[in-house]
Amino acid sequence: MTKLFVLTMIFGALVVSGPVASPFAAQPFAEIRRHLPDAQQRGEADVTYLFFDLYTATLWTEGAAALDWQAPFALTLSYKREFSRESLVTSTLDEMTRMTNRMRLDFLPLEKWLNQCFADVTAGDRFTGVSKGPDHAAFFLNGKKTCDITYPGFAELFFGIWLSADTRDPDVTRKLLNRRADL
Repeated sequence: MTKLFVLTMIFGALVVSGPVASPFAAQPFAEIRRHLPDAQQRGEADVTYLFFDLYTATLWTEGAAALDWQAPFALTLSYKREFSRESLVTSTLDEMTRMTNRMRLDFLPLEKWLNQCFADVTAGDRFTGVSKGPDHAAFFLNGKKTCDITYPGFAELFFGIWLSADTRDPDVTRKLLNRRADL
């Protein structure tokens, strides 16, 4: 067999079998390891708007398994520019409203909690949400816990902004979920 054939077969096997942990893959932060002892990076995507780099999103699951809304997972946003707490809360609520076709008033209890969880961020800050199941998540800014939220269906409601079929950026979702473009 030629070297090219062997390399083609190995690459093909990797694409079909899914993610393979690399010794050079990013390591989960302490706040993730506390909740997901076998956490591995499932996928990563740079999020941009027009010509501006906003943040890098990284999805962590146990053993780099496929996303399961019922199981714990984490999403880290590593910011490349600054955003105010107000803009983060507003954009989060706008996306929840858009994705669910519900009224903004339906999310008043969440607005209060998100204002407690979120903070102003600058380039280099890292915000991690850890889903502890369908209704509960914990949030951390640069490794320090900011809050817990318990709300019916919160995991899909919040994390769905990046991970659901209703996302604004399907390419980012595909990269986070580590899915091939043709699936």
